[in-house]
Amino acid sequence: MKKLIIFIILLIINTLFSYAQWEECKGLSGKNVRCIAVKGDTIFAGTWGEGVFLSTDNGNSWTTKNNGLTNLIVNCIAITDDKIFIGIWEGGVFLSTDNGENWIARNNGIEILEVLSLAINDNKIFAGEIGLYYSTDKGNNWIFDIGTYIIYSIDISNDTVILGTDYGIFLSSDNGQNWSNKTTDEISFRHIYSIAICNNNYIIGVELKGIFISTDNGYNWIEKNNGLKNLQIYSIANIRNYIFAGTGNGIFLTSNLGNKWIEKNDGLTNLHINSIIISGNRIFAGTFGGLFKSSISKLTSTGLINNIDTNSFEIIPNPAYDILIIKNQNNKNLRFKIINLFGIIVSQGLLTEEKTILNISGLSSGVYFFRVGCETTKFIKQ
Repeated sequence: MKKLIIFIILLIINTLFSYAQWEECKGLSGKNVRCIAVKGDTIFAGTWGEGVFLSTDNGNSWTTKNNGLTNLIVNCIAITDDKIFIGIWEGGVFLSTDNGENWIARNNGIEILEVLSLAINDNKIFAGEIGLYYSTDKGNNWIFDIGTYIIYSIDISNDTVILGTDYGIFLSSDNGQNWSNKTTDEISFRHIYSIAICNNNYIIGVELKGIFISTDNGYNWIEKNNGLKNLQIYSIANIRNYIFAGTGNGIFLTSNLGNKWIEKNDGLTNLHINSIIISGNRIFAGTFGGLFKSSISKLTSTGLINNIDTNSFEIIPNPAYDILIIKNQNNKNLRFKIINLFGIIVSQGLLTEEKTILNISGLSSGVYFFRVGCETTKFIKQ
């Protein structure tokens, strides 16, 4: 009888872990993971005090990649092609072109070497510290752009760039050539650690005040905290109509622009969420005590593939062979990405007409996601 009871208890424990929403990435347990970047099965994790870790097997095992770094406090990571950029404390920007084996400082033009945020749009790299810098030559030279504010967070969609600072929000609609201050109350909107663009909506996390959303190009901001258990927002990530908020007390999900947030913490052993990143159907969360992974389909009730919302664009035919036709209903000059099931961008470009014809004859047969902004739909290449 005793053996039977033990067997039943072990069976229950195994079942609970099998159906947990989150799974810990072994090898980073107990580490303070501040930032994450993903490219296919390759994952970079930046930590507080222990530098950069690399996984080439979707987070199952990790190796340290710190050769050349002058400081092991890593604030941010951004990847473009074969170039990995990181921002470190009191060290500025470092670049690796060999998958993290070696790092070289790239700080020409940057005055104060405390880079807190990085973002890339085509060949333009943005770096946030006290003020915003940008580089158009792969980080070799940096040009001061705007501000005496601390730039905590940057997000980009098409040519729209939005900044979260210690005193409000700044917005550019022309890839950083011109900026407008979208702060209605600098005292209320202090320390915006996280920011995201979803279609024409802007989502920000304000220190100790929670989530605010603007649906009118940043002219007005509405508090959206129903269901949140903690108003310290450290990270925001979104895909289609799903928005994830990483707080000081776990991860919360909304599918209705913040009208209601639902807790998604099953399987997390640390609830202080530093960073969230989405890659295809995968989602990763960096915490004070390790890195965790899950899937969009597991965290949402109906799943990624079977719950595609009505988009502002249409793709035909589906399935497709050599040609894909995109009918863009609302806007021209929108950037698109074609992403495979591993989260790798296999094609990207610009929708310049209401009807765009793409040659996809070079793609392998399989399932792909077509993404414009945070709108995504699925198609099959035969």
